[in-house]
Amino acid sequence: MLGRNSAHGASLELAIRLWAKSDAQAAEAIQEIDTHRLTHIAGLLRASGLDDAFEAEARAFLAYAFMLAEAFVTTELSPEAKQACELILAGKTGLASSA
Repeated sequence: MLGRNSAHGASLELAIRLWAKSDAQAAEAIQEIDTHRLTHIAGLLRASGLDDAFEAEARAFLAYAFMLAEAFVTTELSPEAKQACELILAGKTGLASSA
């Protein structure tokens, strides 16, 4: 579950994104922030050994979308399922359920 500060941050992020739908300056700011975050995540993936720039960009997008959406999903995943999501986003294959 998100902590109080994280939940507040997620609510603020959503409010700004909704505002950006009707305000050009807010939309420009969101575009700049998204670009910066995606570039940073792709850089982290490349630094961790992912050599393909296109794949790093695609995985960065998926990871970023996951992080944004996760803040608004109220169902809590088990630690094992969260770890599996992280491994999938990192390109690990061959995951088997523990069930």
